[in-house]
Amino acid sequence: MSTQFCLAYLVLFVMQACQTSQPTFEKVQLPARLSELFGSCSGDGATRIHLHEGDLMSQSVVVDWLVTDEAGWLAEAMTPLGSTLFKVRYEAAIKSLVAEGRPLSDWTLGVSESGYLTVEGYEVRLRLDEIPCFLRNQFPQSWLERVVSTSISSDTMRLIVWQSDRQLKITLNLKEPQNQHCAILQWSSFLGMVTRSMKICREESGMVFSGWEDAQLKLEYLEGL
Repeated sequence: MSTQFCLAYLVLFVMQACQTSQPTFEKVQLPARLSELFGSCSGDGATRIHLHEGDLMSQSVVVDWLVTDEAGWLAEAMTPLGSTLFKVRYEAAIKSLVAEGRPLSDWTLGVSESGYLTVEGYEVRLRLDEIPCFLRNQFPQSWLERVVSTSISSDTMRLIVWQSDRQLKITLNLKEPQNQHCAILQWSSFLGMVTRSMKICREESGMVFSGWEDAQLKLEYLEGL
């Protein structure tokens, strides 16, 4: 990691601590191949969800999803016989997240005042209006509007994204056929005493989420369904 990139990341945390003024955002110009990695969180489709624990895949299900209005969406998983396995509806206007059917009903899922997912009352800094982007194997286009630092090497392009309640460190691979591009989300909790993180990697076959023990969640976008 370059010295410039490390210093930019340090400055980012200082800005979060002070929060006295907005940072200066950069206009990012991405190569055509990389710009396709980002998109608006809209549309519809079908996505296969894989849950891996260690080296084993414990669950796999196909979810049909639809963005219903601005920042709202509906996702539903069906059994092979056509009955509903589970259903999730997010309504951004009233900050409502309703999950029906197992295994989702085994957990207390909700949405915070800031629009982030909550699990058992704990906030995960994953915005619910970003979910459709991940379901279609893309990063949110809105991330590129808050870039405060860019560095480029022969192999990678690194971006630092500043938001008031989380930070993103994005590494994009410039050389083909390397198709793994990753974002690390970091945020503070418990009055800033604890730093939490989540890693999201965009691979050719889908998005991979990791950062909690040995579990991984993979979203495989099924085009054409």
